Amino acid sequence: LRHIERTRVLLHIVTWDADPEREPVKDFEVLMRELEHFDPDLAKRPMIVGIGKIDLAETSELLERVQTELESRGIEVIPFSSATREGVDALLERLEALLREHPISKHVPKRFLNEADRPTLHGDGKPVQEEEKP
Repeated sequence: LRHIERTRVLLHIVTWDADPEREPVKDFEVLMRELEHFDPDLAKRPMIVGIGKIDLAETSELLERVQTELESRGIEVIPFSSATREGVDALLERLEALLREHPISKHVPKRFLNEADRPTLHGDGKPVQEEEKP
């Protein structure tokens, strides 16, 4: 998360995973908690969720479920396939439009002047306790 503070727009990529323990919406929620903990403004930035690998049959169920869930929360979802390029142009065009809608700010405040103040996070979005830090 070190350089994410400079981004104006976020793109999250969700793909099908054969691991039954993986749940894309839950993974997205963990990521959003980590962003919120690191810097609450990050979680409020314009974002798109791209659902990749739509050329795979396994993705069709995932696509419908994840797209419905995230769009009900007001999150824009764009399906795409890197292999067939289906949806790639739409995704890139939407990212370009978002970047134009949110021009570079000349005064981006630095949140952490001291690297020691920057929170360290587990993959579950919870901060690492002091005694756990490497």
